[in-house]
Amino acid sequence: MLGARSQGEPRGALILFAVATALVAAVGLWDDFRNPPTYLRLLLQAGAAMLVVGAGMVLQEFSLPWGSGVVLLWAAVPLTVLWITGLVNFFNFIDGADGLANSLAVVYSAGVAAAAFATGHPYEGVIAVAVTAACLGFLWYNFPPAQVFMGGVGSLTIGFVLSVLAIRLAAPGRQSVPMVFFIILYSSFLFDTSYTLLRRIFRGEKFWQAHRTHLYERLLQAGWSHLRVTLFYVGLGLVSLALALFYLRVGPAGRTAIVILQLLVCLGHLTVVRTQEARARIAQPDETRDQRTGDEGRATPRQRGFAPQVRYSRFDRLRVGVRPTVATKNAQLRAASDRRAADRRERSRPHPHESRTP
Repeated sequence: MLGARSQGEPRGALILFAVATALVAAVGLWDDFRNPPTYLRLLLQAGAAMLVVGAGMVLQEFSLPWGSGVVLLWAAVPLTVLWITGLVNFFNFIDGADGLANSLAVVYSAGVAAAAFATGHPYEGVIAVAVTAACLGFLWYNFPPAQVFMGGVGSLTIGFVLSVLAIRLAAPGRQSVPMVFFIILYSSFLFDTSYTLLRRIFRGEKFWQAHRTHLYERLLQAGWSHLRVTLFYVGLGLVSLALALFYLRVGPAGRTAIVILQLLVCLGHLTVVRTQEARARIAQPDETRDQRTGDEGRATPRQRGFAPQVRYSRFDRLRVGVRPTVATKNAQLRAASDRRAADRRERSRPHPHESRTP
């Protein structure tokens, strides 16, 4: 895109891309502070995608692993808008653990840079390298335990740039990169968000509402630390990166085998989550009814599987962008734990008027 002018593209295309990127970043910043309606966010993101379409960046063909390709024709524009808005929001959904989205952005942008330089797209490669460098610099403060969080303004913008780079590299030319390459490369978060979305739809849940049932969130609820979850997803991303790079080097049979291997990686991802959830349920202590229930005989929120509610002040949210610092969060959790321990000791203490017969 930086070199679009030298490649014969009009300067207006660069301006439209810059405006679209700024619009997505503004939507993310608005979401961080004001929480606008979902339909309005999607409408603005679709508007940014239409600006990209107006700049001539459209998905025109989808190359299948076994060699043949499908020309999209009239579906090119709708699929382009769907790809951009979907990837933008899916990447935003993965930003729920310390360092997770930022670490994956490093892996993805590095993979895009490698593919761009290998296929003769130096200008797109420079942009991908710039994204990698920016994310590496931010990772110093965002890696678990995080001190600063990227928020929507960071995750939405990175998702937008990654989606547009994929469209640019997949454009028909002397050495285009097939879209399957990017689906494999981004699969660690595409599978998480897609599986969660379909699961909620099939279960009749309101999938458009906030929830905590993403696969990485289920690992956190099963007892994994933010660091362990982040490293696990980075490992999945590196495996997908290796498979995606091999995808560019092999023939139709090898490409089909790589797609199958990536599906097995996704299946293993889901298996790990379910196994850890099962172990967490088995590891729960066997308590008596008095310990499991409150004064009114009903299960306490803790025993129903909900963590203690931690309320954050507006100052905390503004100071770090989205969430409070880890130190503040841990201090509040320790205070809640101390209060529960004091309540248990108070209940176990005998009443002074009770008989003490042997």
